[in-house]
Amino acid sequence: MLGPDEAAKIGEAVLQQCDATDGAEDGLIADPRACEVDYSGLGLTEPQLETLAKWRQGPRDAAGEQLYPGGIPEGSEPFWWLWLTGNAEGAGKLVSGFAGGFTRHMAFADDPGTEYSPLEFDFEADPLRMTEAAAVYNGDSPDLSAFREAGGKMIVYHGWADAIVTPYKTVEWYEAASKAAGGEATLAESVKLFMVPGLDHCGILPGPDGLNWSSLDPMSPLEAWLNDGTVPDTIMAPKVE
Repeated sequence: MLGPDEAAKIGEAVLQQCDATDGAEDGLIADPRACEVDYSGLGLTEPQLETLAKWRQGPRDAAGEQLYPGGIPEGSEPFWWLWLTGNAEGAGKLVSGFAGGFTRHMAFADDPGTEYSPLEFDFEADPLRMTEAAAVYNGDSPDLSAFREAGGKMIVYHGWADAIVTPYKTVEWYEAASKAAGGEATLAESVKLFMVPGLDHCGILPGPDGLNWSSLDPMSPLEAWLNDGTVPDTIMAPKVE
């Protein structure tokens, strides 16, 4: 079992080994894909290391086939207490709230009911049972040709430290959309992706060193892009001196 104590040790190791990979030691992991972390010496048990590896790689079936892109990113550890491990302030919400409620009442054509536990999820059979739900909920088509031809502009952003909705899915979608558009440069005429280091799920919790996400402002650059053609290069509001 990974708890808040292990999360703190893991997070410290991640920051020590990955912070400077982008050339700046600022307490932020610019891209977790750029760093491979060595967890030896942290005192984690073999089962804990196996759990951590599964969290990082994301869901796979018995044959090792990836069922969904990515997993829980490096740099998200400070937020695990809210979503995954719990701490003295409360239990993690992912399994008890989101995963529990979703699998009981929204994931399958036939609801399994309130007695169902996410621990019963069958990675071999249940993904196929979610096909109908996926058709309803998923908005991940890479074909944006109609949107682009209509002159639409889109800003997409995701936190690199999101522990509940994996940022790797957003990156995969953007790469597929770029390919479908004929290249990233072509897609960038209509769609801009901003991956935000240190941002957890929707900025619910403060970032490193109390970073306040109230400065996150995707609407102003989107309006400027639509109104006068100013291509956005950031979604962070200017600092007020």
